[in-house]
Amino acid sequence: MTGLTDYLIERKRVKAKQKNAGNHRSRQAAESTYDNAKYNKPHSYMHSVDINIDVNVRTVFYIWVGSFILVGAFAWYITGGVSMTSSNAYERSNRAGGAYEYTSAFAQRHPGVIQYDRTVQYRKLREKYEAILPDSNTVSAKRRRAFVQDTARKRRYIPKNKQQQNYDYDYDDYDPFNCPPNPPKGYPRTYNALEVLQNWPPDDTAPPQNNEIYQGLCVFSFQHNSDGDGENNNDTLQKIMTYQAAEVPYVVRDDPEVLKTVERWGQPDYLKELLRNDEHITEYSVNNHFMYWQKPLRKDKKKLRGEGWSPPTKKIRMGYLDWLKHANATVGGDFTKDGDVDVFGPDHSHWYFRLIGCGDYRSCTDKPSDFLFDELPFFRPRNKENIYLVNGKEQQGMHCRFGMKGVIAENHFDASRNSIAILVGERRYILAHPRECENLALYPMDHPSRRHSAIDWSNPDLMKYPQFGNAQVNEIVLQAGDVLYLPTQW
Repeated sequence: MTGLTDYLIERKRVKAKQKNAGNHRSRQAAESTYDNAKYNKPHSYMHSVDINIDVNVRTVFYIWVGSFILVGAFAWYITGGVSMTSSNAYERSNRAGGAYEYTSAFAQRHPGVIQYDRTVQYRKLREKYEAILPDSNTVSAKRRRAFVQDTARKRRYIPKNKQQQNYDYDYDDYDPFNCPPNPPKGYPRTYNALEVLQNWPPDDTAPPQNNEIYQGLCVFSFQHNSDGDGENNNDTLQKIMTYQAAEVPYVVRDDPEVLKTVERWGQPDYLKELLRNDEHITEYSVNNHFMYWQKPLRKDKKKLRGEGWSPPTKKIRMGYLDWLKHANATVGGDFTKDGDVDVFGPDHSHWYFRLIGCGDYRSCTDKPSDFLFDELPFFRPRNKENIYLVNGKEQQGMHCRFGMKGVIAENHFDASRNSIAILVGERRYILAHPRECENLALYPMDHPSRRHSAIDWSNPDLMKYPQFGNAQVNEIVLQAGDVLYLPTQW
């Protein structure tokens, strides 16, 4: 990554300068967030609604990784994942392997690329695709850029222009694709939630007219020269550093390391060969809504029965190939570029396939997918800070979600910093500032779906929840090669 060393050095310099100047607000906010979570006070987090869209594919693949403050606590998903705590995940690379380890030409050419899954099967798969997608700097970088621009992204989303924006608070105007060095006043700008939902209803997977959205987040793109190589991105890295230190959300686009995974996962058979049909945790819903829930305590069951509560989803086991059949099903049984009519409308059954990479936290799941750390090395736990992990030593694992078209993860907040990478397809996020909690009607902390909004965003009941009419939000559509950073406070 061009300029990363300079970026880290500069980050330390700026942090020291901020500390000397007494500018501790963002870190104090993070500490306050810890305290609020510890005592079950949910007013210090960003809320998000996550919606799968498709671009000539029926699936969206994305990775979530968390760097957590709460020790021993579950947090969330990548769009619904779970996070596990481990104090020594970084050390696993020194102990992985064992009887299945062997030395290959691939390992000799690319030392350190494979550290977690050292099985013969996985090494052979990576060797096969290295021959198909050789990594030769200039040529490969140019090829990856062309793949992303010509194949992986099919749309360009346009922020609503200033004449169409109505703000209820003081702000400084800015271009989300050319943001200033420091977060502008009022960042990120927000809009009335009902207006955003009217412009693009959550159940509608087709983008609005002219692809115009109510975008508030800055997008920081890595620049590339005509040969596809990364140019000097020190200015971009400096901006990312500053926004991260301010604990505000942003999007990183076209990181060359991320594009390597995007290209590999975008090959027609790679994931089929990687995952085969081994069964993994999958969530099932009778419609396109997925509400997180935990098993209620015995003392709460009677009260919940009286309120008519029942588990909103089921957890089952399913293989990737079986899930893919559900995701790609169409009325004629075949999917073409022109597109058949989808079987899966909002009121049909949906499935949400998940992989979990544990690192050293071996009790997080009975079947960890630690090859995820080899597939996405930019999310590996590290001693040094980087643009995705504020405290790499506290990285707690990785969740990979495979979302069918139209899947909606209900509005909620998380008790962790999250970095979310989109590898195939698109993912729409609707985000709300922490100050909006009172307008979002959160379930109480003793409810199985605590941390989540009781409002159905596809059909909000304003008679029951009139405060939702005052809620302010913004939205962003993440595409292949994008990484969304959400700080703990949001």
